[in-house]
Amino acid sequence: MDQRGKLTKHPMGSLREIWHVAAPLMLMTFSTYAMLFADRMILARYSVEAMNASAVASATYAIFMFSSFSLALIAEVFVGQYNGAGLFKKMGEPVWQMIWFALLSFLIFWPLAFFLGDILFTAPTTSLGIPYFKWLMLFGPMVPMIGALEAFNIGRGKTIAITIIAVIANLTNILLDYLLVFGIEGVIPSMGLSGAAIATGIAQTLQVAILFVLFLRPKHRKLFGTANFRFNKKAFLQCIKVGSPMAISHAIAITAWAFFNDLIAQTGLAYMTTIVICQNYFFFFCFLTEGLGKAVTTLAANFIGAKKSDFIPKMLKSAVHLHVIFVVILAVPLAIYSKPFIDLFLDGSTIPTETLPQVLDMLGGALFWMWLTFICNGFFWIYSSQLSAAGDTKFVMFANMLSAWLFLLLPTYLFIIHFKCSPCLSWKLIAFDIFVASTLFYLRYRSGKWRSFQIIQD
Repeated sequence: MDQRGKLTKHPMGSLREIWHVAAPLMLMTFSTYAMLFADRMILARYSVEAMNASAVASATYAIFMFSSFSLALIAEVFVGQYNGAGLFKKMGEPVWQMIWFALLSFLIFWPLAFFLGDILFTAPTTSLGIPYFKWLMLFGPMVPMIGALEAFNIGRGKTIAITIIAVIANLTNILLDYLLVFGIEGVIPSMGLSGAAIATGIAQTLQVAILFVLFLRPKHRKLFGTANFRFNKKAFLQCIKVGSPMAISHAIAITAWAFFNDLIAQTGLAYMTTIVICQNYFFFFCFLTEGLGKAVTTLAANFIGAKKSDFIPKMLKSAVHLHVIFVVILAVPLAIYSKPFIDLFLDGSTIPTETLPQVLDMLGGALFWMWLTFICNGFFWIYSSQLSAAGDTKFVMFANMLSAWLFLLLPTYLFIIHFKCSPCLSWKLIAFDIFVASTLFYLRYRSGKWRSFQIIQD
């Protein structure tokens, strides 16, 4: 019996298979987002102004972080297709090409670390975030390095080890957050925002070190060619060709989000605090949709490499069923009974007394719209991930750019800034933006054009 493309003991494309692959990826992604969530929750207790400034600074940093990470992670598609095709010895090569890319990214991250923050964050509400941005950028190349090394395991469906490593890194970040943000009198000085960024950077560096040791295990060098560290111009450019549309897509879309946060910051502390808390919860629960998307990429790439694309519709249907389960569960904390989750940020925070009632009044409705955004975001990840696995990344780029700029940023500027509509409209615009993008990806999948792409040679 032909076992190519089969990653688990469960029927190919089944709900049990997608869950088997997705569960550890969700835990790994949860750990990644929990770093950001922990930073902001701890900073809320240090200073609500610091939390808001970190949100604006991290949105700008995310332009470089997510674009470089997504480009490096494209090695997952090559590894998955090689794995499905049974070309195991070739699997180490695309990973090494993206490791070289991560090393080259120092030439971008480090120069920008020293001057970009001073140029962008000039307003009193955002200038606090300059040192936070600087330290995040100095550790920035660790992010694509993580993406490249994780791609080797994700593409093969071997995710338990990297999940454990991500959890270790996350726990390290939380511990260092408390120590470096607040300090210990007479031992460690309080470093505030800088301390939060340094804690994240140290945790990321630890994650890279452990992943690299795992990648170079003797077994992996022998079976998968992970010792093939030489720079291969042809393989490097092929990875860049397939991955760069995703990187550009993330960069331009997140730039729109950075401008969006900056626009909302102009509307006042109450609205900015509300949107930041909503974003915190959106990012916190994103591990479910993003982990599911990574599982879709892994399975679809293996099916394509094994020339078993007929299993993809069944697998996508299983992914949608799993997402519906998550949507029903998250209706409780986001739409039905959100008070305990709101209190995590507001209890003990430094929000001014006169602002707190306004924030409380808006949060219930805003979190409901975040729940609707989460529903659309699941379909966004499922169908964009399938297209990416096939190599149809240019369409993903254009659709993502179109929705972010035309259906999020432009309406925000026109209605909220120019026409002075209520900033409460902002969380509704976020949901509409994700709805448009997910619809475009679904229609592209239904067109079947992704079947014509071929990114590996036998």
